[in-house]
Amino acid sequence: MEVKVEQVLSGDVFIIPTGLLCPSNTFVEGEDNLPFYKVWKKKCEKYREDREHYQKISGIKEFENSVGLVEVWCTTPGLKDLKDSNWSCHGIDLLEEPKIEDFPSLDEYQAAVRGNLFVSYLPIELFYNKVEGDTVEFESRWGTIRLRLNQLSYRYREYGSFEEVLQQLRMKYIG
Repeated sequence: MEVKVEQVLSGDVFIIPTGLLCPSNTFVEGEDNLPFYKVWKKKCEKYREDREHYQKISGIKEFENSVGLVEVWCTTPGLKDLKDSNWSCHGIDLLEEPKIEDFPSLDEYQAAVRGNLFVSYLPIELFYNKVEGDTVEFESRWGTIRLRLNQLSYRYREYGSFEEVLQQLRMKYIG
């Protein structure tokens, strides 16, 4: 049974501009290209597996038909140590944290805490027609997620605004 979490988690999101998970767009038809076809097909299958994995662990329905997954950092604005505010490495601050005494073992407690780790990829479609400073909102297993697009205040600002970095990735990997 899925439990609906009634909370809104707000933060900033910026793109890690190293790549985009997507099916390969480099396949060329023809019998001479059979080895390339096999590699292309394997990349497409791997992408589908990655997309399904992220949807399962996050409960974010937008993963279902996504054409590309953008690597991101979601952070809690205002924390002095940016590294500790990265949701995918250090978890999301939930309204009710797991209590160690509620678990029969340390391993089970640690698994519950790790369950607060946010995904490090989000569907590219969430960011279509959005610009630096806009907000995206979607449902997840952690509750409602509200993220402000804020590339220019964080790492990788030298690559441009949120929409500029997104466009660079789209042109390079999707076309």
